[in-house]
Amino acid sequence: MFKKIKFTLDSLYKIYDLSDKLELIQMSLGRIEKRQANGHSLADYEYKVFSQWGEDGVIQRLIDLLPIANNKFIEIGTEDYMESNTRFLLQNNNWKGLIFECEKSHVKTIKNSNLSWMYSLDAIDAFVSPQNINQLISEHDFLDDIGLLSIDIDGMDYWVWDAIDCINPRIVICEYNRILGNNFAVSIPYAEGFNRITSHYSGLYWGASLPAFIYLGKRKGYTLVHCGSLGSNAFFVRNDLITNTGLKEYFPGSLSRFHIRESRDQEGGMTFLGLADARRLLADMPIIDLINMNELTIGALDL
Repeated sequence: MFKKIKFTLDSLYKIYDLSDKLELIQMSLGRIEKRQANGHSLADYEYKVFSQWGEDGVIQRLIDLLPIANNKFIEIGTEDYMESNTRFLLQNNNWKGLIFECEKSHVKTIKNSNLSWMYSLDAIDAFVSPQNINQLISEHDFLDDIGLLSIDIDGMDYWVWDAIDCINPRIVICEYNRILGNNFAVSIPYAEGFNRITSHYSGLYWGASLPAFIYLGKRKGYTLVHCGSLGSNAFFVRNDLITNTGLKEYFPGSLSRFHIRESRDQEGGMTFLGLADARRLLADMPIIDLINMNELTIGALDL
């Protein structure tokens, strides 16, 4: 039999106090990591504070190298913001933030946290799409030359960045889908209200390939400078800022190392498929060749 646990007001205060102390430890470790990070490539600066993988360290290195006129960021797709690309920027560097999340419960959690009153952070409950993203951004004071844009919505990521024209961020971070390979600029077709679980039970059908974001970045005036060693994020810097920074164009190698195994079966259980099995499972799913703008299937690609 399970015993009922009763939380008194005093015990809740102790839990909150412990949470605050753990956050301070995270922040302190992040600052130590920053002071110790050293190397010739951005991969040498990867470390995690609040990010999923090593994005915090890469971002810190980039803002040290680049002139940033406006210390503002926009992050699209944050869940409850416990794990994100921009939270260390918010707390360590005192940047002003605008974040979008479609789950009302997550936004409520953020608004009820200390982050909302201790820092300049606006959390917006919105399902972001190519049709509404410019209006959503324009309703807040985040136009034109902001410091950083991060997109991680597990769906229409390519189409959303393609649609954004009201800001000119100096750094852009996009999550790409490794299953779509490293040889073709492809994305899933645009679908209004897309949900990666309802679109395919595995949860693996979403987003765009890395070459797709490189192709889009070049069209928008950005250069790929890094891909996370352990994650799936691509880092772009605006072309006019790269001179005299030591940053160089990054040429990704093989994406055969596939360590993120988040596939599910039709009952929702984890199946931990490898890359080859994941591609076979999605072989009949449609994708768009963004160079020629024609539709084909994942199985038709020579991956």
